[in-house]
Amino acid sequence: VWGTAIVIVSLGMVSKVLDFASDAADLANSIYSGLYNVGIGGGALLGHLVTQYAGISRIGIAGMLVSAAGLWLCLNLNRHIRT
Repeated sequence: VWGTAIVIVSLGMVSKVLDFASDAADLANSIYSGLYNVGIGGGALLGHLVTQYAGISRIGIAGMLVSAAGLWLCLNLNRHIRT
């Protein structure tokens, strides 16, 4: 289930990236791929730091805080772009 969901979301994001940068698709796809991998590595690093310094019981709280910050950022950027 997780694998299917990640593939669907990832393909949707790649499609959006290619729509935005159709004249430089190779460059846009390589930048997207690099940032995707930075996100994976950053999440692994954050998970390690949380479990090392706060304990495994706090990993859900850290995930919630990162998710809330990402949602706040997306909503504010979307509002800024529309005005």
